[in-house]
Amino acid sequence: MINVATFNELGWMTSFSKGLSPLGDEIAIDFEPTDCYWFKAGNNITRSVPPSAHHRPAADGTWVPDLDAAWFEVRSIRDKLIAATDWRAVRAGETGEILSESWCEYRQALRDITKQSDPFNVIWPSPPSTPSER
Repeated sequence: MINVATFNELGWMTSFSKGLSPLGDEIAIDFEPTDCYWFKAGNNITRSVPPSAHHRPAADGTWVPDLDAAWFEVRSIRDKLIAATDWRAVRAGETGEILSESWCEYRQALRDITKQSDPFNVIWPSPPSTPSER
């Protein structure tokens, strides 16, 4: 196994993985990904590992947050959590029961998650503690 890096049109490394060297714009490099090694115009530049998968390199060598990508991930997680509770709302509607207030509040808190100001420090609501239902 060897380490493989992929580079974009500007010469910046966009991904890193271990594996066999594929064809194309990827080249095999021999190092462990404890640091990020970027190659631009034939020069090796060592940078720290980005703070998250949603940070991009800036021209000055620092990392800048990609807020659109971070909020996209937050919304994706939120959507999965809401979907995981949909059965409760559907069952309540089918049986004529009322969905408990705690579950309504939890689902609303999930819908309101994007009202928070920082996608890197989201405070997620906890689901109500109820007995297991099948």
